[in-house]
Amino acid sequence: MYKDILLIMLILFALAASFSQRLIKAVIYLEVFSLISAVIFIIEGAPDVAIAEAVIATTITFVTIQQYKKVRIFYINLEYDNKKTFIHQFIERSCKQTSLLPLFVNLHKMNMKKHIKRDRGICDVIITHHGRDVIFYFYGEGKHIKKFKEEISAKLHNLESDYNIKLVSRDEIYSKV
Repeated sequence: MYKDILLIMLILFALAASFSQRLIKAVIYLEVFSLISAVIFIIEGAPDVAIAEAVIATTITFVTIQQYKKVRIFYINLEYDNKKTFIHQFIERSCKQTSLLPLFVNLHKMNMKKHIKRDRGICDVIITHHGRDVIFYFYGEGKHIKKFKEEISAKLHNLESDYNIKLVSRDEIYSKV
């Protein structure tokens, strides 16, 4: 009885992983699939195979998670209170095909110079949004921030008719501060 339920669950998680749109979800489904497989191997009396299955699945999970790079974004909308705006959706869509994971922190009406000087070490990008003006301040270093900037730059032509967008690089920021 339990074995039949586990076998059905194997099929369901295999299908869920196959049809998942996001890589991270597919890896999580496959990790559960592997766990169920290991339990079935233990029930069948093959603990050595169960251990091998668990080790392989864990390795694949760690490698995949390491591929994902988080981009910490401070989003300051000077007009609205913490609404998810079109800029949020634009960034999420831009990062969807890549291995970048945008993490938004929404802030509202803060002293910009004080805020930028204070928090530039803990964020990768600060975005200020005031009406049609959107400024991206790129503070972070590393390949994933360069990749993020390239991804945003490549897709900016979709927004330029609706917004005045300016990209400010790390070198420009530090030369002014």
